Amino acid sequence: MKKLLALLLALCACSGERTAPTDADSSESTGATETLQADGLFVSIGLLPQNAPFAALAALDDAGYFASDERCLTHTPGVFVAGDCRAKSVRQLTTAVADGASAALAALRYLRLAESHA
Repeated sequence: MKKLLALLLALCACSGERTAPTDADSSESTGATETLQADGLFVSIGLLPQNAPFAALAALDDAGYFASDERCLTHTPGVFVAGDCRAKSVRQLTTAVADGASAALAALRYLRLAESHA
């Protein structure tokens, strides 16, 4: 079964391909790299949005945050955003966790709908 999501705590590089995103992760101690195939990923960006590498995937607002609604949907079908990378008024752990739950449920609905039309 394909991986649906990859949770990456440290993103080193991302190919940015919409059809098959990958992440090249490297070990600081050994320098070894590993490429992970994933159908999606969550990115931890810190206090300032670092969304520019992903701008081709979904629209950004003037401040560099992903434009989305409260369901964490973007205008790009199949692309969901959660946490501090999306435009919102409060940036706290509790709201990021809630965003993650909303995005996961939205992604599940999207996958079920796609499966029913296949």
